[in-house]
Amino acid sequence: MDGKYSGAIILGRPENHAISNMMPACVPCNLSKAAMPLEVWRKRIADHVNSLNSYHPIYRLAKSYGLIVETGKPVVFHYETVGPLSPFTHRK
Repeated sequence: MDGKYSGAIILGRPENHAISNMMPACVPCNLSKAAMPLEVWRKRIADHVNSLNSYHPIYRLAKSYGLIVETGKPVVFHYETVGPLSPFTHRK
C-alpha cells in the first residue's frame, strides 16, 4: 500500500487523502484543515482570535461588554483528550 486512502474516488487535491493527513474530525473541521499538517492547522485556529480582534469591530464590542472572554487556552482536539476506543465499545 502506498499510504493513500483508496476507499473513495479522489477528485482534485490528492494530498488531502494521504493517510498521514487523516485525523478524526467533523466535516467543517475536515474542510478547514484540508492538507495542512496538524500543528499548522492548530496554530491557524489559535490565530483566529487575532483576526477577530483586528478586523471585526462587533467582536471587539462584544468583548468590551464582557460577552466574550478570551482564555488564551491552547487548541486541544477532542481525540487528544480521550483514549482509543476498544473494538467492543459502542457509542450511543
